[in-house]
Amino acid sequence: MSWFVYCLKHYAQFSGRAGRPEYWWMYWVTVGIGVVLYLLSALSPLFNWLNWLTTVAFFIPSLAVAARRLHDTGHSLWWFGAWNLALIPLGAVGLYAKAYMPDPLSSPGLGLFVALYLLAWLVLALWITYLLCKRGDAGANRFGEPGPVSPG
Repeated sequence: MSWFVYCLKHYAQFSGRAGRPEYWWMYWVTVGIGVVLYLLSALSPLFNWLNWLTTVAFFIPSLAVAARRLHDTGHSLWWFGAWNLALIPLGAVGLYAKAYMPDPLSSPGLGLFVALYLLAWLVLALWITYLLCKRGDAGANRFGEPGPVSPG
């Protein structure tokens, strides 16, 4: 839990490096908070709003620790950005198909394109997950010295 607090203290620090515990503690605590608030939203719409607010509040710290974690493996945040930006063309194809095709699912070419695109997107997602899970570079790399070993 102290890694989570450490990440919040360094909420907008995109430079430097972060070890695996720093990134994964931030990830799992934010996911846990989100799941709890999502389940509580069945009781009251207030929890739905709280879930939305915590998602917005944790966006920058999560992105910053992801950048530092990728730096630890010698990669930049652009890998993470490319994975998210890759959904834009897929959304554009979906909007086009909805607007100009009476039955988009009947077009075999469109279905093949979407399937291959999603497969490529999945491969990129697996690559980024691998980078987030692998051991960081030993010693200094182009992003600096290794991150702290303990959150102190």
